[in-house]
Amino acid sequence: MKIVWPWNRKRVERELQSVENLLAGAFKPVDARPAFMTDLRKRLVGSRNPLERAGLSTLLLIGGAVVGVVVLVLTILGRFGGLVGKLKFWEWGKKKAKG
Repeated sequence: MKIVWPWNRKRVERELQSVENLLAGAFKPVDARPAFMTDLRKRLVGSRNPLERAGLSTLLLIGGAVVGVVVLVLTILGRFGGLVGKLKFWEWGKKKAKG
């Protein structure tokens, strides 16, 4: 930090005031173009449909996961159904042999 002596303070304040005036004139805000605002709003807010932004690889990954879950559920149900079918078959065979 530079030391400002009291006898130089008024000169430095005048210089700072002129720099502030120069900067205030140079950095006036301007209106944004409507196309820029529309594009910025679209990028920030995004679309309502999340699949619209997703790429093909993302959609393939989601589709593969859905198919995998469906196959897993069908396999579990098939195994459970087969187990129930075997138990019923054994009971039917016992009833037939006794009857």
